[in-house]
Amino acid sequence: MDVEERENQERLIEATVALLENAPGRRMQITNLNKALFYLDLAALRDTGATITKNVYVALKQGPVMNDYKERLVGDLAELGLLRQDDEGMHKPVVLVSGRESYHYMDDHLRGLAARVASAVAGETAAAVSHLSHQNPGWRIAFEKGQSKKNAPAPINMSIAMQQIAQEDPWLKDSADDDLRAIFDGADDETGKPW
Repeated sequence: MDVEERENQERLIEATVALLENAPGRRMQITNLNKALFYLDLAALRDTGATITKNVYVALKQGPVMNDYKERLVGDLAELGLLRQDDEGMHKPVVLVSGRESYHYMDDHLRGLAARVASAVAGETAAAVSHLSHQNPGWRIAFEKGQSKKNAPAPINMSIAMQQIAQEDPWLKDSADDDLRAIFDGADDETGKPW
């Protein structure tokens, strides 16, 4: 495993553990966990300009899922002793076995996002979470390119997908503070005139 792959695995571990630590019983259905990771990465992209996990999500009929999730999410993390997947019918819940003492890639803000995403997603049915993800514009475009035409699943453009949660963007809902107003006041448009 090269340095980048190792870093991405650590990022995935942190995001998964942060979500499961905040889920009731430290467990989540596999469908819900996949959707929680997707929405956590979208919220991080919105707030920081980058996803946490740096994963590629693909558009399956069931909604967005991490590419190679069976190996990368369930297999690798189970092998490390961090989680296990129970075999309860179709739900196949993922259970956190061991938490993290510290986080390298997730600060307090990102862990707070994980707590909010987990509380919104963990208690829902897989069908409800999938229905929500089917409203995502990034998933819709990728699904139309891929599986809807019997092609391989297409990757989801996360910048387009982020539009679904853009209304939560602080830039859109919070008033400009004095520092931001000063930046605007000092900026010129292409004509050389102040905004």
